[in-house]
Amino acid sequence: MVEHPSEYRWSSYGFNALGQTNNLMTSHHEYRCLGNNDKERRNVYQQLFKQRISEESINAIREATNKAWVLGDDQFTQYSGEIKEAGRASGQGWGQEIRAVQDQWV
Repeated sequence: MVEHPSEYRWSSYGFNALGQTNNLMTSHHEYRCLGNNDKERRNVYQQLFKQRISEESINAIREATNKAWVLGDDQFTQYSGEIKEAGRASGQGWGQEIRAVQDQWV
């Protein structure tokens, strides 16, 4: 697609890493936790893109996306499975049972 996120027109990289103005975007909580001020946050955010994603990781992401699989560590996969089962058991998807599972993990 592009070599670097800054080259992609629709990327949030310019907003988050370079401080470019974008009236369609606002900083989210996780981004604000990256530093005590805008300069620190931009620097930390830029560091996230210094290392390339391995081919193995890219292939795992593609496979999970194409097959609608959960991708994450064992704990995340277990949590996702419990959420799915709770939704199936309730017959409603996002109901009381799911909130009960979420409360266990928080």
